[in-house]
Amino acid sequence: MNIRNLVAVMVCGLTMGIVSSCGGNDKLLDTVPADASGVVTINTRELMKSLNGLGYGGRLTADETLDMFLSHASETTKVQLKTLVTSDAVDRGFIAGYAVGVSGTSVVDMMKRGNYVYTFTIADEKKLLEQLGCSSADAVKGYDAYALDGATLFIRNRQGWIMAGNPQDNAGLLDEQLQRAANTSVLSLKGVGRYLDENDDIIRVAVATDLAGDKGWTCASVEVDDNGRALDIEGKYIDINGKEPAMDKYLEPVDLDLMDYTMPSDVFVMAVGLRPDTDWDGLMQYVQAVQPLDYRQRAMIGMVVPYLKRIDGTLMIAAGPTLDQRLTKADFSNDINFIVAVQMKKSEVAKTMRDFGDMLSMLGAPMVKRGEEYVIQVPGMAPVILKTVDGNCIVLTNRPLQQLGNDAARKAMKGNGFALWANIPDSLGEAVYGGYGFNLTAELNKDFEAKFMFNGQAAPIMEQLALIMSPDNSTDPSSVSDDMGFTPVDTIR
Repeated sequence: MNIRNLVAVMVCGLTMGIVSSCGGNDKLLDTVPADASGVVTINTRELMKSLNGLGYGGRLTADETLDMFLSHASETTKVQLKTLVTSDAVDRGFIAGYAVGVSGTSVVDMMKRGNYVYTFTIADEKKLLEQLGCSSADAVKGYDAYALDGATLFIRNRQGWIMAGNPQDNAGLLDEQLQRAANTSVLSLKGVGRYLDENDDIIRVAVATDLAGDKGWTCASVEVDDNGRALDIEGKYIDINGKEPAMDKYLEPVDLDLMDYTMPSDVFVMAVGLRPDTDWDGLMQYVQAVQPLDYRQRAMIGMVVPYLKRIDGTLMIAAGPTLDQRLTKADFSNDINFIVAVQMKKSEVAKTMRDFGDMLSMLGAPMVKRGEEYVIQVPGMAPVILKTVDGNCIVLTNRPLQQLGNDAARKAMKGNGFALWANIPDSLGEAVYGGYGFNLTAELNKDFEAKFMFNGQAAPIMEQLALIMSPDNSTDPSSVSDDMGFTPVDTIR
């Protein structure tokens, strides 16, 4: 079994499976060490239920949907993976996976090069081995070891583990992990242990934040909503003491007055309310821990951070197609109008305007002063205006400030320290990046919540995702979804 394909299935579960509470969860979690870099739990019974498009008015069975997700896997790998997630020879109520803890690297490096362990309870060992096509076992350090396609299945006392690589090395690593878990397991940790054990969502995942200089866990759960057409994602932070501090520690509610500068035809609006005591250096350390930056990226951040430290209020970005009318594939224009508005300390506004001018001149886009505003004219682009409004807000835009506002975006921003509203019609998605139109909302008010769905389609989201991930010639799109028409932007609410 190709371990990368197994990782792909688990990631699939991260965005698609439904995990529900089940007795015996604690037995598996008690074999996961507390120093794991990340832990994920999946209920494969509910995963298959969520893949069943027929249950949501779709056209694909769970088996057909899973086949499409695994369409790039080898036949051997496909059989073995489907056995794990569909066979009653495995306790389908609960499967746990974790990344072996590492030090001195980034989260991205850990995901790319880390060792992964997947563990489950075996209900019928003989049946499982037959379905996996396993032959006789090799006795390795007290385990029965069976060769899979690119991986090894270890079995002991009706518990199974799957790992990639050499069985001898893996058995030693597995022994070490079990000894660590016997000392301190993830289940014994305050807060996060209970969070993973009480898995009544689509899936639950917890990633350690040690690399960012913090001993807590960033957690997320996913579920299918809106009669199978949407994915709901919820995130939270759990600290070393099991507490759940607010994730908007350095944020303040978005200033809704800036929503007056948005347009009904905007397809993207994002806003964040930033306090002047925001720990930008700490945030950059967190970014570096997730993904190390090269010297050019560090240089760019070094230029940007001093400006970020001047922000005192809301940063808002909005954009939409230039044509403020119903979009069609025939007349859609790629031209985008936009606005960037940022509230700053009044004492910093004049200096920031001068700094912007100097920076743009160095980039070959000099500003021309026109009354109380500056005009930036780049060949081939509409004029961009830089000006100050209300004495403390700098605006960069290529459209007039007097707008009708976007009520849907305003509703998404209300009461949040961070919010994002995106509603991309199919015609715009096809014209700009050749993909589906989609709807995405996200908000941060103590905890993080997001909802994602595709626009203009009635098929369940699992069928749509399976279609996107499958080869172009594997399935006729018309057989699994309705007409891929577009949703006119002025009809979206």
